[in-house]
Amino acid sequence: MPSKNSLLLLGLPKQILARLMQYGYEDISDILATSPETLVKDLSITLEEAQSLIERCGPNQAPTASLPLTQKASDMLKMPTRISTSFTALDNVLGGGLVKGHILEISGPPGSIKEKVGLQICSTFLNSGNDVLILVLLDNTFKDSMDGVHIKSTLTLQEFMLVLHQLSAILDHYPKSSTCTASQKSAMLDKVKQTLLKATTRNLTVVVTSNLSTKMLNKDGSPGSFDTGGRAVLVPALGSAYLPTGKTQRVVIYPDGPKSG
Repeated sequence: MPSKNSLLLLGLPKQILARLMQYGYEDISDILATSPETLVKDLSITLEEAQSLIERCGPNQAPTASLPLTQKASDMLKMPTRISTSFTALDNVLGGGLVKGHILEISGPPGSIKEKVGLQICSTFLNSGNDVLILVLLDNTFKDSMDGVHIKSTLTLQEFMLVLHQLSAILDHYPKSSTCTASQKSAMLDKVKQTLLKATTRNLTVVVTSNLSTKMLNKDGSPGSFDTGGRAVLVPALGSAYLPTGKTQRVVIYPDGPKSG
């Protein structure tokens, strides 16, 4: 039996339901979190039909005859505008390239060229006549972003021992950093999610590069620790909490060798 938030309860035509699933809409709440304009683009329907679909997802959620989602199959299969990433394998994974107004998260370990992929995507957008905004966090190729890094150079063993001896004084010189609690992290990720969702409603395409972190799993697949875990897996560091549902595609790049991945 479908859950109370299942898309199946809406009684939609198969073509509409298929496109919703294709673009990551998993339940009714995903539709309610999306603007009518985005539904128009994703489903190739009129604005009036998109607004009716959102209304149908309201408290009653009962299928009605007021939503004339009766476009031709050829129109339903028409893909929205996509821009190539310049990487054939990635384009194939994304179904032909990046969709405007969507988010792409690229994760990978150090050396997996995820930043190179991001910069190449920027180049492709520029060549297509689009503007690009790059936000960088702690990258040594952007010197202006290194204000929070303190470097101590030691050339001899004596200098190294001197720095260790003065370490307490060095730490006292800088303000103590506050620890981010789980609730604070959750609140910040939710704020990022809302900001990204607002950006996509203005037809902005977002590309995020992310590191990987180690997650320990027990033998039965449940979350574990370094003491109890049976195996370790690499997962995107921030998880999925900051990414809007139905508007995001996620890929992980792993190097297979010096020239392949």
